[in-house]
Amino acid sequence: MKTKVSVVKARHYNFHTGETFWRDTSIVYPDDILLSLWNQGETVWKQCLTGSASPSEFWGRVLESSPWIQHHPALHRDKEKLIPISLYGDEVQAFKNTEAGVVSVLGFSSDLSFNNHPLMRYFLISVYAEQTACEETFHDILKAITPRLQRLVSEDADYPWSKAGWGFAYSSTQGDLKYIVEKLGFNNYRKNDFCARCPCQKQNDNIGLTLGNFRTDAEHMRTRWVHKDYIEWTNPEDRNAVCA
Repeated sequence: MKTKVSVVKARHYNFHTGETFWRDTSIVYPDDILLSLWNQGETVWKQCLTGSASPSEFWGRVLESSPWIQHHPALHRDKEKLIPISLYGDEVQAFKNTEAGVVSVLGFSSDLSFNNHPLMRYFLISVYAEQTACEETFHDILKAITPRLQRLVSEDADYPWSKAGWGFAYSSTQGDLKYIVEKLGFNNYRKNDFCARCPCQKQNDNIGLTLGNFRTDAEHMRTRWVHKDYIEWTNPEDRNAVCA
């Protein structure tokens, strides 16, 4: 599809010298992939991004069942052609049952194309070898793509598909527990304070605040932290680019 491949600066690890250094790193911006899809025609566009699903039906179910949508910035937008997209990441073993050759993969997908073949559902943003990665590599890449993601899901976005009524809304951040903890900075499920939404703990002298208390009136159920709390409790430089 002749999708544009861009280059950004990201820090990597030199295992010969034990030092980190800035290096040109190839990525594909999500909107560049989407532009390539759009140029193939609206039939291909719909097949890859909606499959057999209906955006309006998806959002209708979300409105009925998911409280988070009530605070979503896209709540008031027309849902007929509003495509929910998610970031997805994972670490992949290039060789079976060994850590050698592990690569870190970051991509995105439409939540509507769940019946598509993986290669028509997940679209690659970046891939790099964990052997040459340092703690900052992923965050440098994520920081580079975040402004483009923000523009993509903006209500004022101006793309070729915008004139046809199509738009995007950010839906979720996906990955296994190890990935979202280490790469995206979500609460560590291995720790006693494992929850980002409430004061529930694995161990606490107050049984009302413990993980084992499943009562609907448990003390930990009475508190729900929101994004505003997260912003107040954290320093800007410590926040993940997506969560900031």
